[in-house]
Amino acid sequence: MYNLESKKNDNYLSLFDEFNDFFGDVLGKDMKTNIMENDDSYQVTSEIPGVSKENIKIDVLDNTLTISINKKNANKDEKKNYLVKEISEQSLSRSFYLDDMDENNVTAKMDNGILSIRVGKLKEVKPTTKQITIE
Repeated sequence: MYNLESKKNDNYLSLFDEFNDFFGDVLGKDMKTNIMENDDSYQVTSEIPGVSKENIKIDVLDNTLTISINKKNANKDEKKNYLVKEISEQSLSRSFYLDDMDENNVTAKMDNGILSIRVGKLKEVKPTTKQITIE
């Protein structure tokens, strides 16, 4: 299982990476995700507060699970005089590679800002030996 977005070299320290990590968290543009592996499935849990399930899209293709959000403000009141305006529209996407995922066995539910996705694993096909009779 690999997170397709963040491939950092441990020997290379980038000031931009540190800047992005800090402000990504502060601005709420980071989708914190846990992935737990069981014998027959993966359990993917993402924190997505303030986003309704209608604004979340989950795709599976080529053993890759992609979670996309598109958070839009209901009120388009750009002409108002804000003293502080931190709530904005945002789009975010995360992709995870799960090498033995069963793309036909994926379920999801949203509860209180927590997205839970269960991804079934393909059943292991054990090679069988077949004896051939000689005629």
